[in-house]
Formats: sequence, C-alpha cells, structure tokens
Amino acid sequence: MSSLHYKSIDNLFAIEVHESELNTMLHICSEAQGNETGGLLIGYYNDNHNCAIVTEVTGPSDDSASGKTWFYRGVCGLQKLLNTVWHRRRHYYLGEWHFHPEASPNLSGDDINAMNNIANSSKYNCPEPLLLIIGGNPELQWKVNVYVFPRKPKYITLKLAND
Repeated sequence: MSSLHYKSIDNLFAIEVHESELNTMLHICSEAQGNETGGLLIGYYNDNHNCAIVTEVTGPSDDSASGKTWFYRGVCGLQKLLNTVWHRRRHYYLGEWHFHPEASPNLSGDDINAMNNIANSSKYNCPEPLLLIIGGNPELQWKVNVYVFPRKPKYITLKLAND
C-alpha cells in the first residue's frame, strides 16, 4: 500500500493519504494506550480542486485531553505550525483526524457538531473540512472512514476508491 484514496460517489470530493501519514496516525493511536486521540490533516488540493492531498498529520497538541470515549483537540502551537507550512510549501489545514479505540470509525453526534462548526467558522477558513476516523486496534485490525462537511448540505461519506 502506497496510499489510501477515498472519494465521493459523484467524484466532487476525494482525499489521498500517503502510507507515511497513515503510519504516523497509527503510531499516535498506539501511543494513546486505549484512549481517543487525534490531530490535524495538512496538505493541499490538486489542480482540479476535487482531491485533498494529505502531506502531514499532527498528533494531539499539549493542551489536548482525552479518555476512552472522548477527545478534545487543543490548539497549543497549531497556528504557528500552520503558518510555517503555508510559508514554506503553501500547504494548509484540510481538516481533522481522530481515533476510536476498539470501536468503529463511524461518526458520533459530537463529531458531526464539531465538524459543522469548523465548516461554518471564519476562524478556520475551511468551508469543506475533512474528518478521517480510525477505528479498531492500530496494531492488529483497524478501519478508516472519511467524511467531508460542506457548509450547506449534510456531510458526505467518502468511500475507498479502487485504484
């Protein structure tokens, strides 16, 4: 596997996550020792603006908090990081990722509310944020679901593309 590709049925939205970023997320999940965890998805869009290319993921910032069934992503140091990747490579915030330990990667009501708030917030300047959820056991068996949250319509589930 060199990368994961997910896309919407209508091909209007897609995401590509390279193996190195996936491995980073799985490592962060393992280090969380059964608690939820997460971070940011950083990257850029292709020339057609229909595929987000994830080039970097973060783990939880120092002011993040978590438990077995909840995760609060803090903000400490993230704006500085986003400013740096913008100035160096013109890459930017694409959305969020998090981990549901020993559970499915399906959306919760809290996930939906948080992502709708991001989509509609001028602070984020991200009208179609992505949410990637890893569920299961990062060392044995895991699954990934990806969602996009346009401002107006309901969220859209992206499906694993067969390349």
